[in-house]
Amino acid sequence: MIDSFISAEIPSPSADPLGYALVAEHMVHGPCGSSNPSCPCMKKGMCSKFYPKAYEEQTSVDANGFAVYKRPKNNFYVEKGGCQLDNRWIVPYNSFLLKKYQAHINVEWCNKTTFIKYLFKYVTKGADCSKVYLQRVRNGEDAPYDGETRTVNEIREYLDCRYICEQDACWRIFGYDIHRHFPAVERMPVHLPNENFITFKARAKMDNILSQEFLRRTMLTQWFWVNQRYADARELTYIQFPSKWKWESDSRKWMRRRQNQGKIGRLHYVHPSAGERYYLRLLLLSVKGARSFEDLRSHRGVQYATYKEACTSHGLVGDDQEWYNAFTEAASWATAPQLRRLFVTMVLYCDIGNELAFFEKYWTYLAEDFEYRYRKIIGSTQYQMPDIDKRDYLLAELTDLFAKGGSNIGRFNLPCPSQRA
Repeated sequence: MIDSFISAEIPSPSADPLGYALVAEHMVHGPCGSSNPSCPCMKKGMCSKFYPKAYEEQTSVDANGFAVYKRPKNNFYVEKGGCQLDNRWIVPYNSFLLKKYQAHINVEWCNKTTFIKYLFKYVTKGADCSKVYLQRVRNGEDAPYDGETRTVNEIREYLDCRYICEQDACWRIFGYDIHRHFPAVERMPVHLPNENFITFKARAKMDNILSQEFLRRTMLTQWFWVNQRYADARELTYIQFPSKWKWESDSRKWMRRRQNQGKIGRLHYVHPSAGERYYLRLLLLSVKGARSFEDLRSHRGVQYATYKEACTSHGLVGDDQEWYNAFTEAASWATAPQLRRLFVTMVLYCDIGNELAFFEKYWTYLAEDFEYRYRKIIGSTQYQMPDIDKRDYLLAELTDLFAKGGSNIGRFNLPCPSQRA
């Protein structure tokens, strides 16, 4: 199945001359290694992309879920940089896309949900950057001098610039979309009473701003307003509301949708250390038809003083389930270093009852980058790190994070490193 979409082979020059020419021009890595040690991919004397790959007679999937593409040993090769490069040097591609766009398009097989983190990174990281060093010697100018500190301002000698190639520039000039997502997602704020964000001009008078009821309207407060007036709206939680109602940003009102296809609601992430706002978010994920902030704190005829107490009454807290839910949500998009910091924060500040059970459930997420990092160090894509080594590396990093947080990992019910560590 993979071979019908992705290839890492050099096409036959006689059977597919166009494919051969395009692969030779766009999809050949290198040469690097001993043939070209100054190649940009070379890090510490090794190719950071692990080329050349090994010969493979058929496509397979390794133990980590990555595709190992078919790279047969045949007589086809491409001449580049004075070297004959065979199938081991081909970047995986899709023949249809390559011939349509005639450009470098690396296509990979993804079969794990965790790969969404990799894709998400590329969508949000922004444009490529370049660092430019300003040389004034040629013009006879002195280096920038800071009169206050009486030193050379080395920072002003550099410029951080955004790099846009000619294709990207043309795409942006015509105003084409940089990326798309489907279905549409509505990001919804979570705020305590009178703690919503507002935008105003710098010269605006504060008393006029505070007196405008319009500026106090948010998706959340207007959700309360709609629930007060429409019985059918009370069948939806806050996060389900965009599926049936449309937010009009100009009037700051929810309007009933005329079409069946709505949006998916997603609440802004709230860190567990945020206190009451975190518990407010838990309630908004489960409570239907609330008509006010006070109504959210009410359950079975009792109005509680805090959102945490209301969560306890709803059964949302009281054991460690709230922290399991929070961590499971973060694990779907956060990187391993981010998850390690979140884990330490939860253990330090969130009163987790059973730290050991919490660790055992999520330690594989916390350690999912160690094998990749070690592979880059030793220059082997086939290395399989034993679980016991992953745990030892993880516990060592957690020990440092606890120390930076002013604590000691030994104070908590967490495992000890193995005797080999």
